[in-house]
Amino acid sequence: MTEPLRIAVVPDTSLSPELYQEIVALCTHACGEDFAGILSLFAGATHVLGYLGDELVSHALWIPRTLTYNGMPLRCAYVEAVATEPRHQGHGYASAVLRALAAEISDYDLGALSPADYREFVLPHSRAAIRGLPPGVPVIHFGTGTAGLLHLMKAAGGDASKVDVRKVAKKPWFVLLFLGAAALADAHFHKADLDATARRIHALPGVAGAQITCRWEWAARCAIDVRTTTITAVWEHPRGLFWSDDKGSLQGAAGDLPAPLRVRVLDGDMPLRDGNLPEGLTRALRELIALQPEVRQYAYSASYGLIWQMDNRWTVRLGDASYVGAMRDKLALARRLQIALETRGVQPKAIDVRYPSAPYYIR
Repeated sequence: MTEPLRIAVVPDTSLSPELYQEIVALCTHACGEDFAGILSLFAGATHVLGYLGDELVSHALWIPRTLTYNGMPLRCAYVEAVATEPRHQGHGYASAVLRALAAEISDYDLGALSPADYREFVLPHSRAAIRGLPPGVPVIHFGTGTAGLLHLMKAAGGDASKVDVRKVAKKPWFVLLFLGAAALADAHFHKADLDATARRIHALPGVAGAQITCRWEWAARCAIDVRTTTITAVWEHPRGLFWSDDKGSLQGAAGDLPAPLRVRVLDGDMPLRDGNLPEGLTRALRELIALQPEVRQYAYSASYGLIWQMDNRWTVRLGDASYVGAMRDKLALARRLQIALETRGVQPKAIDVRYPSAPYYIR
């Protein structure tokens, strides 16, 4: 390494739009593909940045995950998006960033590298070992905890069983997400707990339920039938688009999606609690869809929660739904206030019904 790096550790929630775009540009140059959609998937990540002077030259991130071993949940820091600007590669900058990252995740139970690292550091040696065997020798190529790497293990060689993934999005990363959660590639056929497998898949974003069936035909053949959740809203944030479902899951969106609601974030970060939307906000979106399906656009503020603009252009601060039926009560209260204020000739800037027992308006 020719010049020491200045290391900065920045949570996802503290990235400015400008710094976020710098990271996208760096990863795009280093990986040779548009990284905007990929980076948007890592909501809740922490970024480790390497600077030469004021120039961002190297990057890595980790995102919290939970892995289960022998029924015991383990806190895992999953490392992704390791990249160095091409003209600065070969000087050990990525290694310096990863050393700094390793020091930051010492309170996790373990850290895990991405498929890109498997491709670079493991795949060549696995392939060489398999190719070095005498022709005709049967090869069973398996790993422990590597279900999400099946496509790369297949590239190394050996015989692999088939997994039939049905009724899922036609995206390779989505299919691999189901395979990794299922972990069936690591389980003995007769010992596989299919109920536990279904629960792991059910916990994934966008999944309402899953059923696993397996049969033996000289090799295990497993089918994963998935019922997807319903997308409730697309969120417009300065860092990009996100989607939320009726389960409260929040994910980055690589492109625009059809959804009943569109929510524009006016200030602050995405409203997250343990990686998901807060329960009250999820309930509020479901209730608003049912109560006024003709209204498609809302806003969100960290201070005021959900915000609705009436037909007369009045702004209504709704907050969230702390109980079942809260949005029904708040919308009815807002309309009663509208009638009362119009009768008096008052044109308010905003009506606040976040707390139905104490509503007010701002002139």
